[in-house]
Amino acid sequence: MVRLLLVLVLLLMSVGCVAADLVPFVLPWDDASAGPSNVSSLISKPAGKYGFVKVKDSHLYEGGKRLRLFGVNITTSACFPQHSDAEKVAARLAKFGINCVRFHHMDAAWADDVILTKDKRQIDPTQLERLDYFIYQLRKNGIYADINLHVSREYPDMPAWQGHPDFYKGVDIFYPPMVQKQQEYARQLLGHFNPYTKTRYVDEPSVAFVEISNEDGLLYMWSSNGFESMPDPYASSFTDLWRKWLTKQYASDEKLQKAWTGDSQPVGPELLANGSFEQDIQGWNLETHNDTKASLAVDRDERVGNFVRVNVTKTDGTGWHVQLTHPGVVLKKDKYYTITFQAKADHKLGVSVGVQMAGDPWESVFYTAREVETGWNEYKLIFKSDRNDKDMRLNMSDLGLQPGVWDFAHFSIKEGAVYDLPVTHIADIAYMKRGNIDSYGPAIKRDWLQFLWDTEADYWTGMQSFIKNELGCKPSVVGTAVGFSPATMQAKLDIVDSHSYWHHPEFPVRPWDSEEWLIRNVSMAGEPGSGTLGSLAAARVFGKPFTVTEYNHPAPNTYSSEAFLLLAAYASLQDWDGIFVFSYQGSRDGWNTRKIGNFFDTDQHPTKMAAMPAASAMFLRGDVQPAKNAQVIPLPNAVLMDIIAKTGPWIGPGHIGLTGLEAMRSRIGQSTSNNPVKPIVKETAAVVHSDTGQLAWDTVRRVVTVDTPRSKAFIGMTNGKIEKLGDVEVQVLSSMQNWAAITLTAIKGTSIADFGSVLITATGYTENSGMKWKDDQHTSVGRNWGEAPSLVECIGAEIRIPTKKPVKVWALDERGQRGRQVPVTMQNGKAIFRIGQDYKTLWYEVERVK
Repeated sequence: MVRLLLVLVLLLMSVGCVAADLVPFVLPWDDASAGPSNVSSLISKPAGKYGFVKVKDSHLYEGGKRLRLFGVNITTSACFPQHSDAEKVAARLAKFGINCVRFHHMDAAWADDVILTKDKRQIDPTQLERLDYFIYQLRKNGIYADINLHVSREYPDMPAWQGHPDFYKGVDIFYPPMVQKQQEYARQLLGHFNPYTKTRYVDEPSVAFVEISNEDGLLYMWSSNGFESMPDPYASSFTDLWRKWLTKQYASDEKLQKAWTGDSQPVGPELLANGSFEQDIQGWNLETHNDTKASLAVDRDERVGNFVRVNVTKTDGTGWHVQLTHPGVVLKKDKYYTITFQAKADHKLGVSVGVQMAGDPWESVFYTAREVETGWNEYKLIFKSDRNDKDMRLNMSDLGLQPGVWDFAHFSIKEGAVYDLPVTHIADIAYMKRGNIDSYGPAIKRDWLQFLWDTEADYWTGMQSFIKNELGCKPSVVGTAVGFSPATMQAKLDIVDSHSYWHHPEFPVRPWDSEEWLIRNVSMAGEPGSGTLGSLAAARVFGKPFTVTEYNHPAPNTYSSEAFLLLAAYASLQDWDGIFVFSYQGSRDGWNTRKIGNFFDTDQHPTKMAAMPAASAMFLRGDVQPAKNAQVIPLPNAVLMDIIAKTGPWIGPGHIGLTGLEAMRSRIGQSTSNNPVKPIVKETAAVVHSDTGQLAWDTVRRVVTVDTPRSKAFIGMTNGKIEKLGDVEVQVLSSMQNWAAITLTAIKGTSIADFGSVLITATGYTENSGMKWKDDQHTSVGRNWGEAPSLVECIGAEIRIPTKKPVKVWALDERGQRGRQVPVTMQNGKAIFRIGQDYKTLWYEVERVK
């Protein structure tokens, strides 16, 4: 008993020690003071002084100079600040090296005080005037605007239906009245005359570009089952487009029938053992991962005979954490296979049906999602194998998304396929639902996907033509984010764009439930699968500027100060044109909360903001050299369509057998050229060095290092050893998570070897005062985000900088102004000093004494 009490006392002392190590640190919302943390000198002022942003040699240019955009998203009511706030916010943005604002969710149906009137039908003149003044202030401070058109408006005059896609995405691509509404809004907003800049937005050079529709895509929404229950008038409009396309392709019913029935193959013997559960659950496995709970049992029904029941009682929001599998399936390359089964559920539920490898790397040959109703239904799925493999498995997944009861009967897999024709006359054909398409032959699939492709492509190019030609808009035009639309389709517009988040919040009970949510609280640095970066690199199209207009490592991730440092370093290596934080602020009343407010807002996040000058300087100056070598992802149209048929329009490294780590070595991207390209060399090294030698991604130690003349960084797990960044040495002495992000940025001088002033940041753990974690893994705080002020740990480290002259070191306060002086020792041509808890700060200045 005494021993137990002693253990408890020690544990409480440990917790108290952690709390005591945290200090308040709030970067003032309205501070734009000069000093080593102010990198606004990197920005040309005013924005647009050299004319419109142009696309030249596959990149963005400002006059005759290459332009890189380090941007932020500002959303909903924060897009319309009071005039006095607009002046302060614009100046603070510039201080941190931010030179573009993406105006996002201005049209939100779910938010108040947006650009639309209360009924969401017209542009509100009061809000528009505030936007005008904000953009004027941004322009003065060298900050461009990215104007988003359709983001989250819901077309209030259009009939709704239960389960329609959010904001009618996908539908608004093919349904003419919605396209007309988008054009009316674009005409009103872009044609508006700003009395402060004295220009219309179509003629405003500080508008870098205009985005047509955020995260929108016909192929994506169809492949995500967005149109399964779509009623008229949308269904009839979609069907009419499909019939017209088929008539243009085939001209007659006879030609259509001949084309669509030519691929049938005889069906062979059964390949799946115990598919009808006559031997109970022999051969079947129920997998549960993490804290999910589920049971498996065989029962009998008069209608179907034996069936297996999967009862999922606890989920964590990750679909594959509960799976019903059957290994031992033998496949032959280029052969077609037919899967059939029956299913019902206790309420409408989803299930993903796949055939995949039974071991690492778990690659899928076939994957599709289906809805399961409360009555028995039969499902027929046809796929083509792209490999020979004697140990594949049937996989019923996504059972971990929500609690429920699934009943399955009469599973069958057979080689061969007999294809059903939907109807025999073009005039009777309806649009294809995702749930039915895998019952039909490859010719029908090819035609349907090509119809979706053509219809979507016509929308993007048609809207671009409307904006540029009819409205006379001089800024560049972006369509939407890659993944929601194919990269090569988006390459028909001026700029290719993408979005990504490292472990976006998951909501296992209800979407956007403020209490029941989870994040994975882990660092991305050195992650073996490349984290977000490999997939982003694969989304790029060579020959076009590339931007990432949404990115974050959402709070309360306690390693998240790495987010924009890692992105800036590898965006520079990949030679991208713009990277944007999502988001800066989303409330007009939220500028001065002095705490971390939510998953995404960054303006009051102490460690993310403290690291931002280092990230923006690294990217805007091009401190990290672009990779010397470029490797092109070979994606012939047939391969691209096959991937889209399986998983939708997001093309990641895994789709072509890569790891994603290739992007840590070379420039990666897709090509619109039909010329043959060399296959990408797969990256297998544990430590991946960029071909410039300036970056290292260490998957063993989970560390990333940056070593350039003007920027150096150590990001990742610490072990107390000396880390060499060229001639600079960093030794982490104390950190709460055995993790730190330490940067050195030359503010004055051509390099850290020949500097006038160096900014040092050292970031790690952060939380709000009184924040209450739900578990030891720090995966959620529910609604208990805590109060102001935000708290940070002060990383302890010894730093050695080569110098022939003496230096002085200061701890900087929350405004980046000099405070206490840090003792420095000169030894063997190096200035040696220690930072840490005593100074109660995240950043320091090193100045060479003249």
